[in-house]
Amino acid sequence: MGRKMRVLVLTVMWIGLTCFAFSQGSEVGNGKESGTDFTVSKFAVGTGVENRELIGESQSFPAETETVYCFLDAKDIAANIQVVFVWFYNEKEANRTTLTLKQGSRWRTWADKGVAGKKGDWKVQLQYASGAVVNSQPFKVD
Repeated sequence: MGRKMRVLVLTVMWIGLTCFAFSQGSEVGNGKESGTDFTVSKFAVGTGVENRELIGESQSFPAETETVYCFLDAKDIAANIQVVFVWFYNEKEANRTTLTLKQGSRWRTWADKGVAGKKGDWKVQLQYASGAVVNSQPFKVD
């Protein structure tokens, strides 16, 4: 094989491996990191949790709302893993809560944040302990 052909083959292989490596990276919503995975069945905000289910689900809340709850329904959890609910108010971090998802077929958990009178744009991110974003849920307080 000639020198030009070897260079071409190696270049094509390098491009293919690079594309494969990037395609395996963590993306929002895939629920995979470091070989541990789970499925996000539901990630939403509301006004409460009753019987392990979110109530008052919305993306807009009146300013009188005392507390907003962010609810996670995770499925097919391969191993115990820590996740972080990170709350942002007008693009600035306002709070973070670290919780553990237990290995199993389903795990429901939630975090809450007092929002009374704090009008503006809010967002909750579900992150791995490493900071990689799994999912995000924006909402408003009007």
